[in-house]
Amino acid sequence: MNKNIILLAILTLLGGFIYWQYSRNSKDTFADNEHTQFAVQDAQQIGRIFIAERNNNAILLEKKSDEWTFTNKNTGKSYPANLVAINTLLQTIQNIRSRSPVAKAAIPNVVNQLAAKGRKVEIYDTRNNLIRTYYVGGPANSGEGTFMIMEKSETPYIVYYPNWVGSLDTRYNTDETTWRDRYIFNVKPENLDWVEIDYQANEQRQHSFRIKANGDQTFNVNSLSNTGQKQAVNPQNALQFIKSFDFVGAEAFILEKKLIDSINQIPPFAKVSYQCKGEAQAKNFIIYPIKMLVSEKPRDQVARYFVKNDQDDYFLAQHSLMNKILWSYDFFFQQANVVINNTDAITSPLPQR
Repeated sequence: MNKNIILLAILTLLGGFIYWQYSRNSKDTFADNEHTQFAVQDAQQIGRIFIAERNNNAILLEKKSDEWTFTNKNTGKSYPANLVAINTLLQTIQNIRSRSPVAKAAIPNVVNQLAAKGRKVEIYDTRNNLIRTYYVGGPANSGEGTFMIMEKSETPYIVYYPNWVGSLDTRYNTDETTWRDRYIFNVKPENLDWVEIDYQANEQRQHSFRIKANGDQTFNVNSLSNTGQKQAVNPQNALQFIKSFDFVGAEAFILEKKLIDSINQIPPFAKVSYQCKGEAQAKNFIIYPIKMLVSEKPRDQVARYFVKNDQDDYFLAQHSLMNKILWSYDFFFQQANVVINNTDAITSPLPQR
């Protein structure tokens, strides 16, 4: 009996040693298979993705503490990433398959196309080990596949996504508008220390205010045009306002320099500042009013704002979303709940109850 136990222990140790040696020295057999060599078997192990184009546009996507960030490598600016776009890319990286190698006669032409216009993709695991490098080209098979080639390989492949028709190059783009999260304000209400809304026109200064959280579900609200608090604040209305900062999204990012220069010539409509508890500095925003016409009918006029933040990022935002934070000082003191109507941002810039 004792001999059997000793023999079993020896076999167990020997088996463990053989497995360790094999694991240490073996290749990634999933990648060695020609039909899966571009894919990463488990997208959960991915920690970084670098994508670069021949025109020097490049982006870096990184997973930090379970949160993905996007970095524009040309500007050096980093932002929270668009999780929808991230998940689409991760699913693509995990599930793409090679349909077939490119025919020998077509290889020179395809390789030249990949060299001229291909996007380089580097994929790293969560320990920052490089696990895949390949180049993504344009459509193949009349748009039903995509040309790709592994780094240091001489054979390009036609790659596809199962049960989906289209070219995969659009999923490996370097467009900042694809990868950035589209929020302007994204603050947990319990983290806000104070908020200030300062309307810039003389006739609207009376509506400007500063609200401060006391930490016990009560708030102080002071007018910026005079001192003091006029009466007791309705805590429900104050809390409603604070909660409005949980998410206000942008319709679009503004990246064109000429348009940005024009925006800076517009008289501001309002300045918004807030500071979170435990943070050393406040965040500041400037709101510029505009009106965009989608038709000549007045009912089809869409009111919007340009918004600029401390990092000189510019956004286009619809009034229907921004309106929920553009309160008047008086709103905090009314006994009835504040109801925000979708009023026109130009003719009636402040919300009506």
